[in-house]
Amino acid sequence: MAFFSSESRGTPLVDSEMSEAMRRRLSELIGLGWGTLAVLLGLCLISYDINDSSHFSSTASPPANLLGRIGAIIADPMMRAFGVASWVLVVFLAGWASRFLFHLGESRLTRRTLFIVPMLLLATAFASTHMPWDSWQLTSGLGGFVGDTVVVALIGILPTGPTAAVQFLSVVFGVGLIAATGAALGVVAVEAWLIARWMANSLLMVAWQCFHGLLGLLQTLVAKFRAWRAQPRSERLAPAEPTGSWKERMLAAQRKKRGEPS
Repeated sequence: MAFFSSESRGTPLVDSEMSEAMRRRLSELIGLGWGTLAVLLGLCLISYDINDSSHFSSTASPPANLLGRIGAIIADPMMRAFGVASWVLVVFLAGWASRFLFHLGESRLTRRTLFIVPMLLLATAFASTHMPWDSWQLTSGLGGFVGDTVVVALIGILPTGPTAAVQFLSVVFGVGLIAATGAALGVVAVEAWLIARWMANSLLMVAWQCFHGLLGLLQTLVAKFRAWRAQPRSERLAPAEPTGSWKERMLAAQRKKRGEPS
């Protein structure tokens, strides 16, 4: 009965290294699950067709959604309520899938999950401050009826004209969306600094390339101007092309080609 002794009960079944390895494999499995959900949801949304049969409409034609009727049933209420802001759920799932797969702060999920609500609402309102494109299928704006309701209510409160109010709300919602997205995806100060530094370096590289291109164009123009100034005044003022109609010039070119006098 030594198996049930106090010494045997104090011995763990797996050591710390094995336990850590099992925890990492479990985290990767969770990441694969989240990534699969992100892909499936993305397929539902990207193939959304308002004519598919769902809770809001019933048609006999086969659904155009890539996931069939189930995809249409999932995508239709999301698009009607939140519009293109529904894609923030795909971003949320894909972001945390990456964290679980690569072990980049996956333990922050429990503290950051609630930020998905303000992230979705801000994205919905931000989308409603922009004009829909021509192929937009819904009668509501890009933010769905939720975003349109919020934006219309705030426009009536702000003491400015509709155009200025929409522009102001777009900036406010855009800044809030960036902050809420960072919070919902578990971004900490160090990661935010790295992202900001990468974006600043990218902008500097683009600005340098543009400046270098403009400088090269300016140098080319200066060289051509100097070559033009170096010509004698009589050559600069002489006409470059013979006068006359297009037909006369064509006949003169043909006579010159045959060796006839012009």
